[in-house]
Amino acid sequence: MLAKNLDVSCSSVRQVAQDILVRVERGREYADALLARALHKHALPAKDRALLLELVNGTLRWRGQLDWILRRFFRGDFDAAPLSLKTILRLGMYQLRFLDRVPDYAVVSEAVSQAKRAGNPRWASLVNGVLRTYLREADKLTFPSLKDDAVAALAVQHSHPEWMLSRWVARFGVEDTLQLCKFNNSRPAVTLRVNPQKTDRDTLARRLRELGFAPKPAAYFPDFIRVEKAQGLTETDAFKQGWFTIQDESTALATSMLQPRAGETVVDLCAAPGGKTCHVASLMRDRGTILAVDVRADRLTLLRENAKRLGLRSVQLVRADGRNVCVRGADRVLVDAPCSGLGVLARRVDLRWKRRPEEITNVRSVQLALLRNAISLLRVGGVLVYSTCTIEPEENEELVSAFLAEQKNVEMDAPPQEIHRTFVSNEGWVRTLPFVHKMDGGFAVRLVKTG
Repeated sequence: MLAKNLDVSCSSVRQVAQDILVRVERGREYADALLARALHKHALPAKDRALLLELVNGTLRWRGQLDWILRRFFRGDFDAAPLSLKTILRLGMYQLRFLDRVPDYAVVSEAVSQAKRAGNPRWASLVNGVLRTYLREADKLTFPSLKDDAVAALAVQHSHPEWMLSRWVARFGVEDTLQLCKFNNSRPAVTLRVNPQKTDRDTLARRLRELGFAPKPAAYFPDFIRVEKAQGLTETDAFKQGWFTIQDESTALATSMLQPRAGETVVDLCAAPGGKTCHVASLMRDRGTILAVDVRADRLTLLRENAKRLGLRSVQLVRADGRNVCVRGADRVLVDAPCSGLGVLARRVDLRWKRRPEEITNVRSVQLALLRNAISLLRVGGVLVYSTCTIEPEENEELVSAFLAEQKNVEMDAPPQEIHRTFVSNEGWVRTLPFVHKMDGGFAVRLVKTG
């Protein structure tokens, strides 16, 4: 049974991790939101916070490999076992394989205790037997070979669904797919966007260095900084005073391609939680009007809080469906469309297991509807930027090509010169690939309304 409200006052960090993992697999909840809720509610010591994040993210990231191993030591059908039991075994196996701070005997003992707390005496004996047998026979494990079946081998060795890997191997080849998997299984880089309304990059860097965050310039955009760790950033005065926001460097592509200018009217049709919206406001020097549209009130609340912390006044919130909102004469529109999210698997560790192949094409109707409405909002000569955080062509190049074929008053425009050429294809598409650029994967294109 799940610990009520993730209450860590009556259960260990490992129990909370188990509860989160069960919720992620059982329903529509996502790990990042559940972790944020638990960390916000409970004043955990830094060591326990770090352990909770490691257990949840690591177990999700490596679930494919963990399950492959557990099937070999589990008596019976592991896939048909109760979810709570599978989760206890996954947590234990993750610690045995990937963590070395806790002795093996302590990992097994804690897993057995979790099984006892779950209320089934048989589980304790089973968990003890599976984990101890693994410890005795781990050296005998032989993973599938890349030479025999690349997709099956990558699925086990690098813990991704086979359907996803089949797509990537067909498009990128085995070696690049391997590098993509390695990136997805790494801890994502932490980048910060400097808020020019409050400070500048050098001043922020000095302050972060004093606090021990080892800042250095980001690779491609001058208003971004890379740091070694995220823990503690949001507790700093610099964050609370709005000097920066935590934001991947790849997000700057769409906002930079939009080229918003002071005094203009800009519509962000899928705005929350507001990273790109607030960057647009900064690029406009907070002069003009930004209509931040989102259908969910809770996500707009996050946007409002972000804008307030950053000291931005040009952002106006609009609760509406971006497919139906009606504004006329906008200078620029940003459509950061809902998508499969397959470019951000390093950051969203549960997405690889939640996504299904059909979702890549099912979301196209929403993406096209957003584009069609976006064009209707623009003045003639206005700019539309369409962006996603996926690397799948059905949601990117193919979708935009279909949109351009049906629209007679829209043309593709070349990316601005400030966009680094490494991101730009011969056709003018802008892409980030994690295994090439060492950042989240994504896509952007700049369109102009001609009539």
